[in-house]
Amino acid sequence: MPRLVYAFLVTLFVASLGNARSISGQSICRPADANSATLIAYLGRFSSATSGGDSASRVALKLPVVPADQLALVTQEATCRKGLTAFEDAVAAQGGSGLSGRVYVVKIGTVYAVLDPDYHWGPDPGYWNVVIVDSKFKRLSAFTTDT
Repeated sequence: MPRLVYAFLVTLFVASLGNARSISGQSICRPADANSATLIAYLGRFSSATSGGDSASRVALKLPVVPADQLALVTQEATCRKGLTAFEDAVAAQGGSGLSGRVYVVKIGTVYAVLDPDYHWGPDPGYWNVVIVDSKFKRLSAFTTDT
């Protein structure tokens, strides 16, 4: 019987590690604020472009054509959790610092843009790393922009 109790406690502990963000009471989804507004405006400039340099950037980033006013900040925890995993996977090889475990996820038609504004990989913390993922949260592209 003690082995069963021990096994249960180990299982409970390991499970809690995977849910540490939920246990802390903080949502993985960052709320709407000035940073999300800046991100959405920036992404909307590209997603709505149908000609010129912004359109070329849209194509290179693999963004669909979507009017800027149709971009939406995601608040569903399950979607943000998938976005967080995709973001962390995408930046793992960079060797940066400051992953917060909380992200902005912006829906752009059939794709998502994901940002952890606390993450920085270079000497200048004034840049954001944005990862673009498809509906299955597979990385399509990424870019860095100043804040």
